[in-house]
Amino acid sequence: MSKPPLPLPNEQPSTLQINITQFLQSKDFEEKSPYNVFLEGQKLLIVIANQDPTDVANIQLLTLGLSSLIEHYFRSVISKALLLCPQSKDGALRNAQISLAAASYYKNENLGRAIFDNVNFSDSKIIMEQTDDFLGINLKSSSDNVKTALSDLQKIFILRHAVVHANGFLSPKNLMELKSNYQTITAVSTSYASFENMVEVALNSIQTYNSFIFSCLLKRAYQKEYIKFDSAEADIKEFEKYWLLFLGEDTPEADASISSNYQKAKLHFAS
Repeated sequence: MSKPPLPLPNEQPSTLQINITQFLQSKDFEEKSPYNVFLEGQKLLIVIANQDPTDVANIQLLTLGLSSLIEHYFRSVISKALLLCPQSKDGALRNAQISLAAASYYKNENLGRAIFDNVNFSDSKIIMEQTDDFLGINLKSSSDNVKTALSDLQKIFILRHAVVHANGFLSPKNLMELKSNYQTITAVSTSYASFENMVEVALNSIQTYNSFIFSCLLKRAYQKEYIKFDSAEADIKEFEKYWLLFLGEDTPEADASISSNYQKAKLHFAS
């Protein structure tokens, strides 16, 4: 006599499998500066959030999107900057461990990304370590503005972790990291106002980091005579590489000509 079927709490699972080809496409990396890519992305997130500010599930998804934009910025800007700066490039060639598969996958201009294939940039401590290891810039001894920016990003990463891994619920460890005095079960408040604040803080933090790294690398370029500020055409072209990597030609800060900004930088460093 056969046993009666066991009652299941849901429908009998099917043999349906994911069709991975539906989720893949060929795509080149953006030619715009990492800062520009972040600017465009965060503006789009605000537009989407505005469509229905009361949709909590949508705000949670947009929080994940914001974190992805932040990680992409750091992965992109550090990998490009280390190839631009000769000192950073030499150090990376000596110290980086790149798999043969990664080296063959990326084109030469994107080879820097191979170094960070397995690096998680959703942690301010990791961002500081990678900036120090590969760009030779110690953020621990930087200005308070930079430290505050990284601290704010870490809070965003903690909130994102709760949204992604615990449906928005925060653990006691999360609350300690956020320096919160909540004593009851606590979840992320995924309102439009909180998300808008998160986007503004992320933008301010990235602008702070972006400007600081730009100034550090440009100062090094002058000290090492990669850029001499002698007004030679080749020298202006070299300056342009730095300018476009960090600021981009589509941003408000780049309205002035390269030549004009070169002269301003010359006055700052060479006077």
